[in-house]
Amino acid sequence: MTDESLFPASEKIPGQAESRKAYSAISEQLREFVWWQDYLLLRDRGWDWRKAVYIAWASSPTIERQPATQEGLAQQVLGLASDRIIRKWRENEPAIDNTVVEFQAAPLLRHRRDIFEALIKSASDPDPKSHADRKLALEMMGDYKPKQQTEITGKDGEALIVEYVNNWRDED
Repeated sequence: MTDESLFPASEKIPGQAESRKAYSAISEQLREFVWWQDYLLLRDRGWDWRKAVYIAWASSPTIERQPATQEGLAQQVLGLASDRIIRKWRENEPAIDNTVVEFQAAPLLRHRRDIFEALIKSASDPDPKSHADRKLALEMMGDYKPKQQTEITGKDGEALIVEYVNNWRDED
């Protein structure tokens, strides 16, 4: 983590003085947020401090997010007047949203091998209770494709009413 990536723009650029002031005010408190470790990883990847904070915050579980809103993050942590600049970042840098998605999936992906091992162990068990795991494993490997069923219903899922119209004419 270098100062160049912490503040990539010159102090003379509009908004940079505010960025440095906000970072100075919040830098010690950042350690208290649940997303602190993700923030550090993002900084190691070269994200500037504000974008690293946003990505780490946006990647964290919604229930645990502090501050609770993007507007709160912008004003209370990033030292911005509103979250408008965050919206601009996201418009101009698709890598931000892609990185959020990556960091949201990371906890599950860290256990991917363990999950596969558990699936293998269960699916390999001849016990009838393991049928669902065998089916899942075979689907994942492309060896089994379940039949699709189509259900036709009436309005709001109610029974479909079919009217029969007899157009047959008896000839006298």
